[in-house]
Amino acid sequence: MINLILSILFSSSLYVFFKYFEKYEVNTLHAIIVNYIVAGTCGFLLYDGDVNFSVIPEQSWFLGAIALGVMFIFIFNLMALTSQKNGLSVASVSGKMSVVIPILFAVFVYKEQLGVLKVIGIVIALLAVYFTSVKEKSTTTPFDKKTLIYPILLFVGSGIIDTFIKYMETNYI
Repeated sequence: MINLILSILFSSSLYVFFKYFEKYEVNTLHAIIVNYIVAGTCGFLLYDGDVNFSVIPEQSWFLGAIALGVMFIFIFNLMALTSQKNGLSVASVSGKMSVVIPILFAVFVYKEQLGVLKVIGIVIALLAVYFTSVKEKSTTTPFDKKTLIYPILLFVGSGIIDTFIKYMETNYI
């Protein structure tokens, strides 16, 4: 239970951090790369087993892992941009509701059954992304239609990442 609470806390705070990056003029790409280095170092230092770096590139999952790493950098930058341009709620809903994409992938590729509740859930998720994205920021600053692309890209990109993770897990790990 504690892991679930920590996961929710940290994934939600990510959008807040990205919002503050703009305020404190932190270069998002630099922060993400430093985070990758720190997280990778911590992972290797805290891992109990032996790590043979020379065989890692030969693994069947290696190219997929590289692709996921690149996609994560792109999506984290997009999360930051969406948080800064559209607001925290829009970025959060766009990222979280992207679960629709792996569900659709499972239905079409893995032939899972698509019931009425799943269809209703998918429609509600898509509507949630749309309605949180088009709200007006204030009465003096109207909604800018040009920024609608950020939550849409975040929605699609996060869904693709979740789908690709499941695909890699199913086929390579």
